[in-house]
Amino acid sequence: MVKINQVLLSAGVHGNEKTGIYLVKKFKNNQKLISRNSFATKTLLINNKAIELNTRYYEVDLNRCFDLETINSDYKENKLHEQLLAQKIYQQVKEAKIDFVLDFHTSTSNMGLTLMLSNDRPFNLRLAAYLVAINPLVKIVRSNNLQYNNRFRHIFPLGFTVEMGAIAPNVIDPIWFEQVEILVEQILDYIEQSNHNKQPLSPEIVPIYSMSEAIYFPTDSQGDIAGIVSTQLHGNDYFALHPNEIIFNKFDGKKVIYDGTTTVYPIFINEAAYWENKIAMYLTTKEEKIITSVLK
Repeated sequence: MVKINQVLLSAGVHGNEKTGIYLVKKFKNNQKLISRNSFATKTLLINNKAIELNTRYYEVDLNRCFDLETINSDYKENKLHEQLLAQKIYQQVKEAKIDFVLDFHTSTSNMGLTLMLSNDRPFNLRLAAYLVAINPLVKIVRSNNLQYNNRFRHIFPLGFTVEMGAIAPNVIDPIWFEQVEILVEQILDYIEQSNHNKQPLSPEIVPIYSMSEAIYFPTDSQGDIAGIVSTQLHGNDYFALHPNEIIFNKFDGKKVIYDGTTTVYPIFINEAAYWENKIAMYLTTKEEKIITSVLK
């Protein structure tokens, strides 16, 4: 049986994602909301410089700095603010012996309540499946590709990034604030029951979306964006995209067709934070995961 002793509720990896930041502030000032008998719950605001500046990051995206090369590097004189911060935060959470993390983020795309798994361990899958069963807003995403394993959540044994949205940057959305507060209560209650070997039953089969690749905006000869996401896709995260369907409408009137051979499910569609890298969306594949098979 997995025993959880230390839980971390974190936000502010990105300083302009205010709904999660102020949710963590509320929890910090109202410890009774997150207190349970069998484990301790800590709170952490991470990139305080970016939070003060109301920007996603100060020098570089912190949520791309938790790869082993950055964490283990000794060449501090060459590091940017977020790279140094990643090293500091990594040491802090390791010394605190955190077992489980909920790291709160917001998205400008229509992500609902998305749980980005830190890994495929049975506890993570069982808890995520339980949350899907009781909350129709919840989706489960995993990233098996090593290029995505530089996020904050990956330094912990268990837990999720919680993506909520659609929410504009630097806005506290009251509806999502309340929805995530309920979600946190459900997760902490589940951990409490699990520690007493009384966790609620999870469904045997649950849909899981696996990230496969980034899709970039079409560009012109100068490298400028030359088209927009199709109206059929925009706002329709997790909806099926079939081969030969339109994915972009170019400014010259031409259409860009999805040329894959299988049905996929785009997420982070038109995400504002990804425009700097000209990423229009990520594609995922969908499978019905048999949860009971990973518990044997």
